[in-house]
This record gives sequence, structure tokens and C-alpha cells, in this order.
Amino acid sequence: MAVSSTNGKTLDSSSDENEATEKEISNNNYLTFRNGLFFLKMYFIFVAILQGIGVLGLPNSLHRSGIQPMIVTTAFSFILEVMVSYTFLIITQKAIAIKYFHKESQNILDDESESEEIVLDDKQREKIDKNKNVNTHLLSALFLPKYLRITFDLIMLLKYFLWSIIVALAASQAYSGLILVSAETIAPIFIIITAVCYIFLKKPLMIILPTLSFARSGLIIVMIIISFIIGKSIGNDISNNWIYSGDTIFLTLLSISGGGRALVYFFSYVQYDRKQIIIFFGAVVAAKFTTGVINILWCYAVLYVVPQTCSPMIRDGISLANMTESGIPCQLTLKWAAENGKISTVPLSIILKDFYPQYAWLALVIRLFIVLSTTLSYLTNGMSASSWMSGMLVNIRERMTNSKISCSCTGDEDASKDAHYVEYQEGNFPDRVLDQLIQWIYVALIILIVMLNPKGFFILINHIETASKYIVDSIFVLALYRTSAVTKYRNISVPISPSANWFYVVVFLTIIHAALFVYNFWFLSQYSF
Repeated sequence: MAVSSTNGKTLDSSSDENEATEKEISNNNYLTFRNGLFFLKMYFIFVAILQGIGVLGLPNSLHRSGIQPMIVTTAFSFILEVMVSYTFLIITQKAIAIKYFHKESQNILDDESESEEIVLDDKQREKIDKNKNVNTHLLSALFLPKYLRITFDLIMLLKYFLWSIIVALAASQAYSGLILVSAETIAPIFIIITAVCYIFLKKPLMIILPTLSFARSGLIIVMIIISFIIGKSIGNDISNNWIYSGDTIFLTLLSISGGGRALVYFFSYVQYDRKQIIIFFGAVVAAKFTTGVINILWCYAVLYVVPQTCSPMIRDGISLANMTESGIPCQLTLKWAAENGKISTVPLSIILKDFYPQYAWLALVIRLFIVLSTTLSYLTNGMSASSWMSGMLVNIRERMTNSKISCSCTGDEDASKDAHYVEYQEGNFPDRVLDQLIQWIYVALIILIVMLNPKGFFILINHIETASKYIVDSIFVLALYRTSAVTKYRNISVPISPSANWFYVVVFLTIIHAALFVYNFWFLSQYSF
């Protein structure tokens, strides 16, 4: 009987172990599935951000340089942008830790001696995930001196504002071609509807954006394949000229950038955990790589169909000045599109419709693609801009009332601070009314500028926006990183910590972007249209 009892206990123990093992396997499978879903969600969101309108303007920039310089500059831009994004990732992690646990970091500041790193425990990380709200203004408020902070915020406002104008101009053209209504009529309607979405419907957008981005990716693959097929029958010669490589480097950088400021905003939706952050950053890098590859394939496809410039056609010894060598009118070239503020798909759609009616359906696919691209780009940029403005107002109120939400307090004070922040976020304070008012003034200004300058698309994207990017990624990234990771807050541990030598990489990035800033103005003075 004793033996039987012992065997029974052994069987029960073995059964419990099997159940525990099965439960652990089930949990691991669930976590793997959830992490995979999270990766895909962030991947398609960043594809939507990066492939907004850069892919639409890129072929225009190739009318002088050709495809070869574009391939090289895309590879260079990808490497550069991955390093910039990683630097922003480090800075953002530090900002989150400091915002919610400022007391610990302040103790470090008071002690100038070398001390051990301050590591956040699981309870603190859980609190971060519950309350965190990140934006680029938070970075400047924590890590920049006053004179740089104001300049940084003004430049970020300019970047958000210009990008909104650029996308609104492209979107109005896109919707105009789809529903046959003037761009001037569509522009204010588009801007107001999308503003309502990114101001009031942020959570639903986080579900909708990846789905729309996936659909958009399918459309561009179809466009590339069909354009290659048509281009093979046209036989356009693609000329390459490295002298004009400056045309491509500006737009290739822009087409896979924007991830820095977007990364800061979307970090609010990432668990403050090493594995989750690695998955998030992996999605960002994968999106940048995908964008670079698709940009190259798309530009190749467009160049096979749309002539770069108007080289007069010779027929029976007679020069036809208004026709290209492939028999396409000169007003349907990439040069014409660039000089007249048109996106590259305008001449492409007309060529398909007039010269290849069997592929007329592709013109509709192109229009749908542009509509999706511009809408997604405007929404994601608007979400970041809205968060930035809200963060700015929170910080101003803190300074005016002398009560900093970011300070870590104890007991009831801590609960009071958190409650105040949550209350603000939910709109129970008059501050929220002011927040909404300022955001709608911002929207009204965008409408005004778009209506005043409907042909400013290419000029804005190629010059002003590019220059502001170089300034942020040179001077300000270095200053932000130095304060957050090298001097003041070096002893605060974060899930993904940089190597001690990463500071020299940031210095290198600063030099590169400063050189590009100078080269931008030199190139424009030498080779302007």
C-alpha cells in the first residue's frame, strides 16, 4: 500500500510538471505571437511614415542625375538614418526614465563623484508604461539649455508645419485627380477631416494605420511591376550624371528620414522593456530598409516610362521640338513635373491613359496609391505634431505654476501629480481647451498657406525642409545626446544602453549633417533650375 501511495504521488507530481510545462509553452507561444504582431504593427506604421510623399517626389529629382547616383545615395542615407534613429532611441529612453523618476536622477546630479548606475525596478517600469507620454518637446525641456531649447522647439514647429503643407499640397492634387474636383476646393476639406482624426481619434488610428499601410504597399508593388512591363516596350534611355547627385541625396535622405521625431512619439506605445524596445527598433530599421528598396525600384520603373528631359525627336531629318525621342510630349517629362510643382505620377498617369489604354486601369491604382500615401503621411505627421503641441503646453503650465509633473514625489503628492497629468490628458482642465484652440489655429494656418501657394510642393520639400533636417540632426542631436548619456544623466540605466564610444559616432553624424547643410546651399547656388 505504501508503494502504491508513493507511485500515486509520483504520477500526480509528473502530471503537475507536464501541465506547468504545457502552460509555459502556451505562454511563450502567446508572447511570440504578440511580439510578432507588435513588430508588424510598428513596421507598417513606419512604412506609412517613411513612404509618405518622398516616393512621389523622388523620380522628379532624377531628371538630371539618373538612377545610379540615387542608388548610392540611398545606401548612404539608410546607414546615416539608422544611426540617427538609434541615437534618438537612447535619448528617448533617458527622457522617459527622468520624467517619471526625476528625484533619483537629481540625487545623482548632486553627487559629482562616480556612482553606480541607477536601475529602475519592475514596479517603476510598470508605472512608466501606464503613464508615459513622449514628444520631442520633452527632450528639449530635459536636455537642452534655454537658448537652444527655444531654437529647437521653433525648428521642430517649422518642420511639422512645412511637412503638413507639403503633404497637404500633394494630397489635394491626388484627391483632385481621383474625384475630379479642383485642388483648391479639396485642400481645406482634407486638412480639416484629417485634423479631426489625429486630434480626437489617436487610438483608433493606431489600429487603422497599419492596415492602410499594408494595402498601400500592395498597390506600389503592382505599380512597379506594370511600369517595368510598359517601360520595356517604350525603351527610354536613362542617362546618369554624377555632377547632379546633390539632387538625389537631399530627397533620398528625406524619403527615409522623419523616423527620428516619429520614433519619439510612437515610443509612447512601447513597453519600457528591453525586448519590446529591440522589437520596436527592429521594426523601424526594417521599415527604412524596405522604403529604400522600394524607392529604388519605383524610380527605375518611372524612368523606364517617363522621359527625364525633353530631347527633341528627329523624324525624317526634321526635329520635333515638342516631342521626346520616345514620342512622348515634352510636357510629360520629369523635368516638366519638377519645374511645375507636380508629383512624378502626374506625367506617368497621363502617359498610361493616352498612349497605353490597355493599362488605363493602372492610372486608377496610381491615384489610389497617392491618396493613401498622402493621407497616411499627413495623419502620422499630424499625430506627432499634436503630441508636441500638447507637451509644450504642459511644460509651460508647469513652469508657470512652479509644479513639475515630471518630478517624482512620495505618498499622496506622487498620486496627486499623476492624477493631475491623467486629468489633463483626459481633458478635464481648462488647459485642454487651450490645447484644442492652439491646435486648430495651427490647422487654420496650414489651410491659409496651402491656399496661397498651391504650386510650392517641390520647392518646399527640396530646400527648406531639407535644411531644417540637417540643423536638427547636427547641432541638436549632439547636444541632446551629450546631456542625456554623457554628462548630466549618464548614471541612469535604460533598457538599451549605448557603448561608451557611441558619443564619437554622434560627433561624426554631426559633422556629416553640417557638411550636408553647407553642401545643400552650395549645390543650389551652382546647379539651381
